[in-house]
This record gives sequence, C-alpha cells and structure tokens, in this order.
Amino acid sequence: MKYSALLLEGAKKYIKETDMLSDGECVTLGLSGGADSSALLYVLSILGYNVKAVHVNHQIRGDEAKEDEEFSRLLAERFGAEFYSFSYFVEALAKEHGKSVEEEGRRVRYQAFESVANGGKIAVAHNKNDNAETVIMRLIRGTGLKGLCGIPSVRGNIVRPLLFADR
Repeated sequence: MKYSALLLEGAKKYIKETDMLSDGECVTLGLSGGADSSALLYVLSILGYNVKAVHVNHQIRGDEAKEDEEFSRLLAERFGAEFYSFSYFVEALAKEHGKSVEEEGRRVRYQAFESVANGGKIAVAHNKNDNAETVIMRLIRGTGLKGLCGIPSVRGNIVRPLLFADR
C-alpha cells in the first residue's frame, strides 16, 4: 500500500475514533505551505471535507514568505479549497504587545483562523513528532501530569487529524 493510502486510511480512522469531524463538515485549515499542512489539505480534501485554507504571512522572511503564500494558494486551488491570506508585521506586533515573536505569531495565526472559521472547526497539522517535542519541552520546563499528556487531538474547535502520524 502506498504511503498516501496509509495516511488517508489512518486519518479516516483517527478522525472517526476521536469524533473530531462529521462527514462532509466545513473545516478551516491552517496552510503554511510546508509538508505537514500540505499533507493535511490533501487528506481532508480527499476524505470529502469542505476545506477553507488559511495562510498567514508574518512578514519576516520576505520573498520566501511570498513564495510560500503563492504555493499555498495554488495548492488550495488544486484541491478545490477556498483560500484566504492574511499578513501581519509580527515583529512589530510582538514589540507592541510585549510578547515574543513566536507567541505573537501564534496569536495572529489563530486570530486569522477564527475569523474565517466563524465558530466552526479549525484543523492544524500537528503530528506525533510535534507531540513528542511538546512533551520533552514541558518536561524540561517542569510540568505536572496534565503537561505530560501532550497535545490533545481536540481542544474546543481546534482539531488535529494528523496527530496519529509520524512526520
């Protein structure tokens, strides 16, 4: 069986087991243009979900970020997903809000996702590797039992359909 077929079957099973999405449901997807989010777009589209792809440019990487945005737009188009693009000057916003660039980038990404999802489900492409990294990072920082559980497959309207898969 090809890897893509294994990924599709695994995702279909995981989505059903975790009851994270209903058949044909509209899902807002965070699409960076990287391998993980691109794979998630592929999976959700092939499995028949109505996908709205959201790309966020943090205005940090110049032309490279513009290329990621264009790639994301073309990929969304290829899979029949609506495409939304947002742009934020994250470094300036981080300074203004007294946060790290990473924290502010996360805040604006989820703000963009929420504006498109309008209360609906938001799918992000975290996988087993991300989960392991999160647990290790929390261990190093010192965490309780809750922190050792890692990333949940569903938290509110945020779903992680690839959390079962290795990168």
